[in-house]
Amino acid sequence: MANYTRRDTLKNITSGLAGVAIVSAINTSPATAKSQVTIPNAFTINHEIVPLGFEPSKLEGLSEILITSHWKNNYGGSVKALNIIRQRLRDALTDDNLPAYIYNDLKREHYFELQE
Repeated sequence: MANYTRRDTLKNITSGLAGVAIVSAINTSPATAKSQVTIPNAFTINHEIVPLGFEPSKLEGLSEILITSHWKNNYGGSVKALNIIRQRLRDALTDDNLPAYIYNDLKREHYFELQE
């Protein structure tokens, strides 16, 4: 039996909700498409950067500068990028003239950021 993580489950739910939103947008007339598109909850959440849960100066073998730099630049940058991609996905779902390949690229970026 396959072991699924919480992350796998959330990705599947997000993909499913996005698919439902797209199909419902496609099946409506252009005049009413904007009013009937529902944005999935996964795209409305903005993540906050969580503070370090420990004192980096007390680690042995790794410098405090290395830990704080990684936390700020790598982790913080990923959180900011994820929030920007989600904003673009929210905007894409309400744009009637957006080509499908652009939405597909945004979903690919979203998936990539969730893997990190």
